[in-house]
Amino acid sequence: MDAVYIFEIIGKRLVCARYSYDLTGLHFGKYVSDVGEDVVDFEVCQDLFPDYWLYVVYQTDQDSVIFKRSRNFDTTWTERKNLTEITPITSQPSIAYSRGPYLVVAGKTDDDKIYAIRNVNYGNSADWQDGQYPWAGDDCHSPVVAGSHTSPDSEAVFWVFYHRWVTSPTPHYILNYHYSTDAGSTWSSLWGLTDTSSGSRVFPSLHVLKENDVSDLTLGYRYEGTSPHQIRYIYQENAQSSPHVFRASYSGVNDYNPVALPHQKAYTIRDTDNSIISAVLYVNTSHHLYFDASPLTDVDDETGDEPVRGFSLTQNYPNPFNPATNIEFLLSKSGPVKIEIFNVLSEKVRTLLDQHLKAGQQMVHWDGKDDSGDKVASGVYFYRLETEDFTETKKMVLIR
Repeated sequence: MDAVYIFEIIGKRLVCARYSYDLTGLHFGKYVSDVGEDVVDFEVCQDLFPDYWLYVVYQTDQDSVIFKRSRNFDTTWTERKNLTEITPITSQPSIAYSRGPYLVVAGKTDDDKIYAIRNVNYGNSADWQDGQYPWAGDDCHSPVVAGSHTSPDSEAVFWVFYHRWVTSPTPHYILNYHYSTDAGSTWSSLWGLTDTSSGSRVFPSLHVLKENDVSDLTLGYRYEGTSPHQIRYIYQENAQSSPHVFRASYSGVNDYNPVALPHQKAYTIRDTDNSIISAVLYVNTSHHLYFDASPLTDVDDETGDEPVRGFSLTQNYPNPFNPATNIEFLLSKSGPVKIEIFNVLSEKVRTLLDQHLKAGQQMVHWDGKDDSGDKVASGVYFYRLETEDFTETKKMVLIR
């Protein structure tokens, strides 16, 4: 039985749910956030050795940044630490793991500076070390941190990218970055990209592919000097060997149908709202990236055993959707039919249909409301079709 871990903000609660599918239905985990701490932004990372830690940082609407971890991907979240009590970070947290015991968290301060802090023992609450402003300047936004997979552990490389407002020669946003070659203990001076074309470059996104002691880094960002705006990227092989050097040339991302492309890897680029994914970059074996113009990653069908012949449940359309969507299904014979909507906590949201239907093609419409007639929040939902001989569940995404 396959499983994935879904993090989502539901009603300002940050929820971690372990989702798996089998013939008995859907199975989930538990909440991440503490009661009373309303979550507005978050980021997650993980390591694989030796204990399979899962790490999360999230921002509350009281402008506090909280860290937690879970071991071996269970449902117990420990080592809660309010990082705002030991750093000036209050918003836009980003977290990365490199190798060995080292973690780095970067975030934005109230005066629009970027601050970084590291942990030297897999997130233990007593092992956060004093952070620093590794750069000068203000009016900085959207920090993102990534870590290399290099040996020895103490020489792991971290990068922090962000966009910063400048007024010369013309007012616009530029991308700056800093790097550390000692696992986040000290940081370099200010560096910038060689992409100096006019127009703002904003909302960086980083992905590190770690293989043995080699780390390949992909930087994506949005360029606003054209109409329409472009998604650009820079791919740097063996990035930890020259952490201050990025390829002088950038590439634009083509609009491409990802169905025909091998899905070895996928990178996400953020748009004007950090909580919304606006692009997916698919990478083939030649390191060519292609752009899927969908507002979210494509949603794969979740199915169980082979459907009974003549019964079928199709993917809802449109998907993602706002404010409503359609669900079509095929019945090979007449009988009782039920279609229900569930959230990621396996809580029933809406019963769309519960009646006797004739055989043939059928369709139901969901207006994005629950059984009480209230609009539900943006997020991932599951719809399940049940008949006497057939049960199937699929996933859909609502964006408000």
